[in-house]
Amino acid sequence: MHTNALVNYTKTYFEKYFCPFLGNMAVKQIEFSDIEDLMQDISNHKLSQSRIDGAKTVLHEVFAYAIKIRVITENPVEFTDMEFYGTEAEEKVPYTLEQIQQIFKTVPDDSPYRIVFVLGIFCGLRIGEILGLTWDHVDFEKGTIKIEKQMANIRYEHKAFHIIKKPKSKKSVRTVHISKTVKKELMQVNPRLQEIDKELTQNSLQTSKAILLADSKEKASLL
Repeated sequence: MHTNALVNYTKTYFEKYFCPFLGNMAVKQIEFSDIEDLMQDISNHKLSQSRIDGAKTVLHEVFAYAIKIRVITENPVEFTDMEFYGTEAEEKVPYTLEQIQQIFKTVPDDSPYRIVFVLGIFCGLRIGEILGLTWDHVDFEKGTIKIEKQMANIRYEHKAFHIIKKPKSKKSVRTVHISKTVKKELMQVNPRLQEIDKELTQNSLQTSKAILLADSKEKASLL
C-alpha cells in the first residue's frame, strides 16, 4: 500500500472507529476485552474483510509501539481470539451483450465520456486507470495500451485532491491489447491520430511492396 493511502486509512480508523469507542481511556488501561468489543463494533459497520483485518493490524502496531516505549508490557490485541468477519464481496457478473448495446445506445457518439465506457467495457480498465491514461501510453502500431499510471483521490486537511500515481500493485502494471473497435474510438477522440494511422498504413503498404518487389527480382535472377 502506498504511503498516502496508508495514512488515509489509519486516520479513518482512528477518527471513525477507535477514538469514538475507546474515548479517553489511557493506553495502559485498555484490556483485551476492550479490543474485542471494539472489533465487534467495527464488524457491525458492515466493512469488508480486508478493512476489518486492517483495523486489527493498525491496533496491533499501536500497542506494539506502546510496548517499545515502555508504556505497557503486553499487547492486548494478541490476546483476542475471537474471529471478526466482514461482509462477503459480491460476485462480479459481466455485462451481457444486450446490456452493452443498451449502454452505447444511451451514450452519443460525440460524447466525451463515450471513450470511458469503451475502455472500461472492451479493455477491462478501472476508472482510475482510464483517467490516468496519456497518449504516450497508446501504441497504435502494436495495438496496445500500457497501464502504468492511475488517477487517485486523496484527502488532506478535509480537502480532496486528484493525483496521478503508480498503480497499487505490480500486477496492475500491464499491457492491454486493443481491438479495431477500440482503436477507432480512440482516434475519434483525437482526430490527429487518424492522420498518423493513415501514414503508418501507407508506410506499411510501401514496405510490403518493396519486399515483394525485391523478392520477385531475386527469384528472377535465379532463373
